[in-house]
Amino acid sequence: MVYHQQKASDKDIIDVLRKHDDPVLSTGEITEELPIGQRATYNRLQSLSDDNQIEKKKIGARGVIWWPSDLEYTYQSTGQQTLTQKNSELLANLDERDENYTSKRTAVLEAFDYLRRNQEASRSEFYKKIYEQYPAGYGNKRAWWEKLIRPSISNSPHVENASRGGKWRYINKN
Repeated sequence: MVYHQQKASDKDIIDVLRKHDDPVLSTGEITEELPIGQRATYNRLQSLSDDNQIEKKKIGARGVIWWPSDLEYTYQSTGQQTLTQKNSELLANLDERDENYTSKRTAVLEAFDYLRRNQEASRSEFYKKIYEQYPAGYGNKRAWWEKLIRPSISNSPHVENASRGGKWRYINKN
């Protein structure tokens, strides 16, 4: 069996959704930003949706819109629907004008998701599991931790801060 190398990574696809001015995009709009065809784009989007990395909503008979999983629809008492940031407290310290904003945002959300999935983690675990894949423009892991990850996850009401050298804990507050 011959496997062809993908021309667009999952990160490339998610970046299209995050960098676009519109909060939701159609498959066609996403395809316009990628070096792969519409059917391949749809299949990749569906796979990302199945992995809970992005969300989707069917519109009309054949249409689908897509958005990053860290956004959610809310229905206000006025009857107006809005798309708002989930876990916005995690991103409060980030500057959207920073050229590394998208990679920093991804690193913070990945670190939080890792903590949520594992219920607890030490700083060294964040280094091993998150920093290596999501350095977010930081040349060393200590700066990445002190300037980005620690301040961001400390803002969440779902995180219990670690004592010196201890484990950070995820607190499920339903």
